[in-house]
Amino acid sequence: MQGFWTCAFALLSLPVLWLAWQYSALRNGFLRDCFLRVESVFPMSRMRHIKRYMADACTMISMLTGAGIALHVALRSAAEASPSVVCQRVLYRIADRIEEGESLRDSLEIERRVVPRSMRSLLGLAEASGHVPEGFRQIADLYQIQARRGAHLLLEIGAPLVLCAMGGLVFIWYSAVFFSVIDLSVMVTDVAVSGP
Repeated sequence: MQGFWTCAFALLSLPVLWLAWQYSALRNGFLRDCFLRVESVFPMSRMRHIKRYMADACTMISMLTGAGIALHVALRSAAEASPSVVCQRVLYRIADRIEEGESLRDSLEIERRVVPRSMRSLLGLAEASGHVPEGFRQIADLYQIQARRGAHLLLEIGAPLVLCAMGGLVFIWYSAVFFSVIDLSVMVTDVAVSGP
């Protein structure tokens, strides 16, 4: 019975932790930082983690290159402003290659293990057409839309699942209490019938 209550407590603590993480995400708190560090380790969520920070970096690069600043300088500025170590390293390496005379498309292809395919293809087209600032802005918009869609999907699916899990636990608890009361009443009846 002790194992049951341990599991029940663990499952009931999940919604509390989820709400605490949401509050921390709004406040840029400790839980948000821990979650982002853990998310960047697992391969399944690593690309989503990179896209989230690349969206901010691309917004900054778009504004700087649109103002006439050289691309490699804009990439270094975005790398310095990025809180993600992975994005910092990638942007610095791309900036170094572009400063040495390599094209943006080739620099992104070299970093294909980290840079998402959508970013490589769209920025390659933007460079070929001469619209690099617009390309970075479109990448930022695309990744921000994807992040918002993921958050909405989590809320739409996660909240009902949490409610169903809590309802199931409450049902199991009430049924355990109900059957305990029935067993107790049966024992009392048996004792009363059998006599002293």
